[in-house]
Amino acid sequence: MDDFLSLQRSSPKEPSPENLSTLRDLIHTLPPANYGTLKYLVQHLAKVANHRDANKMTPVSLSIVFGPNIFHCGDGLEGLQLQGYSNSTVCRMILYNEVLFGGVEEVKVRKKSSPVKPRPYSEHIADRNEEKVSS
Repeated sequence: MDDFLSLQRSSPKEPSPENLSTLRDLIHTLPPANYGTLKYLVQHLAKVANHRDANKMTPVSLSIVFGPNIFHCGDGLEGLQLQGYSNSTVCRMILYNEVLFGGVEEVKVRKKSSPVKPRPYSEHIADRNEEKVSS
């Protein structure tokens, strides 16, 4: 855990290709059971994030929910600060899961995209009501 958090501290903004390569190497040093579980979870979270328009769960939101379950950082002010780094690490894993787990050889940093504003809840309800009428 210390290595993951130390890596995040050294590059808290957009990751460099070297940073992602180091993160990938760290992930691949995990015991097979831990690696397999982390890979499965992160790839699932990436799928959830791909439907953020419908479920309102962005990679950041998912990392806030799941980060404390993946990295246990302790109590107090220091634990809270470490939790921020761990959540950022989980977010980075979700965003770059194909590079970190998919066997992509060349590490490329994605261009930053602007956040997508979620649709209002009332629009989702209206869509659902239209679907019921159509059926």
